[in-house]
Amino acid sequence: MESGPKQYRVKRGACACSALLVAMLATSPACPADCEIWMSSAHASPGETVLLRLQMRSDLPIVGFTVVLEADVELKIDADAIEAQPPGCVESFALWDTPENNGCVAMGAIVDLSPADCSYEAGIWHTVALLPVAVDTAAVVGDTLCVHFADTCGTPPKVNEIVLRMPTPPATAIACEPKVVQEGCVLVGDTPLPPRIVSGIAESCNVSLSWENREDYDEVVIYRNGEQAIRLPGPHNAGIEVKYEEPNVPSGVHTYCVSGIAGGAESTVSCIDVQIEVSCTAVHIGDANCDGAVNIADAICLLAYLFGLPSAPCKNPCCLAAMDANGDRRTDVADAIKILSFLFAQETMVGPDGSGIAAQKDGCILYLGELVTLPCATPCP
Repeated sequence: MESGPKQYRVKRGACACSALLVAMLATSPACPADCEIWMSSAHASPGETVLLRLQMRSDLPIVGFTVVLEADVELKIDADAIEAQPPGCVESFALWDTPENNGCVAMGAIVDLSPADCSYEAGIWHTVALLPVAVDTAAVVGDTLCVHFADTCGTPPKVNEIVLRMPTPPATAIACEPKVVQEGCVLVGDTPLPPRIVSGIAESCNVSLSWENREDYDEVVIYRNGEQAIRLPGPHNAGIEVKYEEPNVPSGVHTYCVSGIAGGAESTVSCIDVQIEVSCTAVHIGDANCDGAVNIADAICLLAYLFGLPSAPCKNPCCLAAMDANGDRRTDVADAIKILSFLFAQETMVGPDGSGIAAQKDGCILYLGELVTLPCATPCP
């Protein structure tokens, strides 16, 4: 192992770890666990260099690997600047890239499992290398160029494999061919790659949206039906699947779009249509006079509806369902008492679905139409 500061670069030449890996490998031909490799994506202008993250995971601890890469013509992997990750945790990191290899890059490593924070433990993604990739000055803006996981590289041929530590017997390992989850791509230009929509699911009156960050974003923006719904501050790391839930979505078909912002530039959007099939009714519980707030005037309005003169404004309620503050599906003096208790005794009101409404949840809420049994001529906005 090299001496000096633990900031490791790859070493050219024959792989110093090959003999050790061979000695560690078990003879079983069957791989006992799933293993995967993934590379981040990015955007860059012609002539610029970006860093792509190489990551891998497995159901068993990773003790070594060989990765074979090949870039599109207008991309160049700066092999001499590849850095093993985490710095200081790689026992031997070797690289081959010679002209007779047709421009491919193959690299291999043994993971130093001591100290424990260096271990590529099972079940989570690990960044194992940072790859500087340069975009040719002749690259066309708008093109997408990729670094591919190649089949083989060099003589004797190297292949993509992840070496896993077997639970028994001690100190044995097995090499497995990993599944490629994503190759590393660079969108040429100033615009980031857009997130990739994974799913959009309607759940009652709510929408659950998920997407994958295709590169590192400073912010993520969600649009609904062409209007900005929310901005989610970052950082948002590439390769992470993100979930977002929007409550109180009206019935109908809604178009959700997601974009990423990096370096001040916003990507194009990825979109999906989500249909809310159930009928939903918007009710602001306690807002008897439909002015958008719950206050003492609502208790007075409710009492006027119950006991006032026929000419009283609240005799024709804007939303009788909003007056049902205790959730018993009728309107009476108990609801006025509940509103006053909500205002002055921190009690919770009750929605048509039986949910409690505390001060921090007060506002316009969509309920399943079948649960709103009292009329509501003016649903809240």
